[in-house]
Order: sequence, then C-alpha cells, then structure tokens
Amino acid sequence: LKMDKSILITKLFGQELDSNNFARSLRSYYSRHNTLSDKQFYALDRMVNAPTIKTENVDLAPIKKILDHAHYIGGLKNPKFRLKDVIVSRAKDNSRNPDALYITENAPQKYWDERKYFGKIYDGKFTPSRDCTSEIFLALQDLASDPYTKAVNYGKWSGQCSCCGKTLTDPKSLEIGIGPICIQKFGLDN
Repeated sequence: LKMDKSILITKLFGQELDSNNFARSLRSYYSRHNTLSDKQFYALDRMVNAPTIKTENVDLAPIKKILDHAHYIGGLKNPKFRLKDVIVSRAKDNSRNPDALYITENAPQKYWDERKYFGKIYDGKFTPSRDCTSEIFLALQDLASDPYTKAVNYGKWSGQCSCCGKTLTDPKSLEIGIGPICIQKFGLDN
C-alpha cells in the first residue's frame, strides 16, 4: 500500500469519493464491520492514488452525436468508433446506462472482457477509470474536435474502417480512409 490504512479510511469518507459507487460500497461495508479486507484496502489505495484527469469544461458531445446518428438514423444496433488506442461504443438500449458511451482499449487480439476499460461518457461528462491515461483523454478530445478527420486518419493508418472495423478494399475507400456506407450511417458526410 502507498498509504497508511488510517489515512485511506479518512479519504474513503472524504467528499472527493462521494460520486464513486465502489467507494460508497466500501463505506457501507466499513460502517457495518469496522474494517476492510486486504483486497479492499488494496483497491481503495489504487483508487485514491490514481492519477487525476481534468475532464471539466471539455465538450465530448460530438462523439455521442456521431454514435447516436449511427444508431437512430443509420440503423446500427451497437455502433462503435475506433481510434488507434481506443474504441468508443454506444451502450445497448436495455443496459443500465442506455445513453452512455464506453471507452475501451483497441486491442483486436484480445477478447472484449480482456480489454482495458478507460471510462464512460454519460450526460456529457467523462468519467475516467483507473486505467485511463491523459493520452487516452487527449485522444477523445481530439476525436470530438474533428470526428471525420480522425476516422479518415485511422482508416489510412490501419487499413480498416474506423466505424465498422472491416478491412478497406475498395480503391476509393482506401484513398479516403473510410467506407462510403459508414460515412452515411455515421453522419460524417456533412
């Protein structure tokens, strides 16, 4: 542990962790049992000592706009947007957070449950996970500033469409870095 257990307990009941569901569950457990397990202390230590990413005053709405366009207008059930390091995916309509966008590691060789989870965008606010780095957050800001260019750059870099993930084979698609169907479905043509 990086901090003494008594300091961790003080931080657990501090205001900076009020919005964290896991911290609330640890508080409840501590209130009932007057202790935490070693694993709980370890998790609390990681949470308290995680690097903070300043997310206020950052407009990530354009990311939600393109994924909502793909879902509601493009007819895609679970649209995703790929960048070099991350995948932004829209939550399913019947999920706990149906309007959320989930940010995960773009690691095609891994199964979904093995990929790092970097956080979520919900109600216009980004909530980073402990695995999120400032570089990941900067990539999201970059995506929000110009989704079309990011899609094109990813396609040219990887040879895959940033929207559907398919290999680009058509000469025109290779030239522009994104497939014509995805341009329309994701609303990137305007």
